Amino acid sequence: MEGMRISRASRLTTAVAATVFVGLGMSGCASSDAQAQVDDFCAKVEQLVRKANKFSKNPADTQLGNEVTQMGQQLLQEAPALAATVASNPLLAPRLQECTGQLQNVGQ
Repeated sequence: MEGMRISRASRLTTAVAATVFVGLGMSGCASSDAQAQVDDFCAKVEQLVRKANKFSKNPADTQLGNEVTQMGQQLLQEAPALAATVASNPLLAPRLQECTGQLQNVGQ
């Protein structure tokens, strides 16, 4: 069961990364808080990575496994709006790529 949680979290985070990168081609209006949105997203990714690493060391902690899954789902829901934000400010793309790269490694 625990392995399934890690696998599910990994699939969720991979989907987030794919959604963000697909959205990079979208056009949008420049946002004055685009940097803050990317920073917030990346902070959440870093928190998810820490929790997933902690969970991988203690897979019996079902509460932590649930938190990892819920965080992955939340990031998945946030990704489309973030993709549009980054499309409006391509200078943010490298930072977002760094964060989504971290997401892709969650649960591996």
